[in-house]
Amino acid sequence: MSVRTRPLGSSGERAIQFEFDIQQGDQLGVSEVRLWVGDSGDCSSLEELEVLLTSIGRRQWRGVVWVAGTSCLMYRFGVLARPSAIWRIRVSELSSGQLLLADSDELPMQKSYFVGSCALPVRSSRRREIAQVHYLASVR
Repeated sequence: MSVRTRPLGSSGERAIQFEFDIQQGDQLGVSEVRLWVGDSGDCSSLEELEVLLTSIGRRQWRGVVWVAGTSCLMYRFGVLARPSAIWRIRVSELSSGQLLLADSDELPMQKSYFVGSCALPVRSSRRREIAQVHYLASVR
C-alpha cells in the first residue's frame, strides 16, 4: 500500500493533509467526521486505512497521510451532523501548502457519505519522476 498514516522517510513520499469543517448555523448538536484512505494503482480496487482526525475546533478536523508512487487521489468521508449543515473539505500538499481540492455542500441527511477524486501534481527529481497517490476516505 502506498498510503500510510506515518511517514517512512523515503524520498518520494509526500504528506497530504485533509481538512474538514461543518457549519450548522447557531444550532447546537453533535458533529463527527471520519476518514478512510486507500491506494490502488488503477483506482479499481481499494484497501482502506482509517486516518486519525484531530479536532482543531468545535466543528473542524484535520488529518495527514503519507503517499508515494501513485497518481489517483481518491477519498471517501462520512459526516454526522444536522441535516442542512454545510460541510467543507480541503485537500492540500503539506510541505508546499498547494491546494489540491476544495469542495463543500449542504448535508442532505443526518449521516451522509461522500466520495471524490483528484489528480496530484507530478513532481520531478533527478533520479525519477514521482507520480501521485490514491486515497479513499469515509465516515461512520
